[in-house]
Amino acid sequence: MLENLLVGAIVVAAVFYAAWSLTPGSARRNLTRHLADWGRRPGRSSIVAHATSALEQAAVRKSGDCSNCGASHAPRATEQRRNDG
Repeated sequence: MLENLLVGAIVVAAVFYAAWSLTPGSARRNLTRHLADWGRRPGRSSIVAHATSALEQAAVRKSGDCSNCGASHAPRATEQRRNDG
């Protein structure tokens, strides 16, 4: 019985991890921003506020989406000058 519960917990954790990893970065950041706003409301425990803030910070970190890569941003002026000359 205990083994079945352990295997079930591992499967549930793997499903949540896969869903988190495959969710587009913008949706992940929006979801965690709303969750963190909910966690920071008055009356919430400090543990909930800390956990939701940590989750929000984890979503903002670079995790495979293209929001932080060079292709999604215009080149800086110094890079343009090097390429022109």
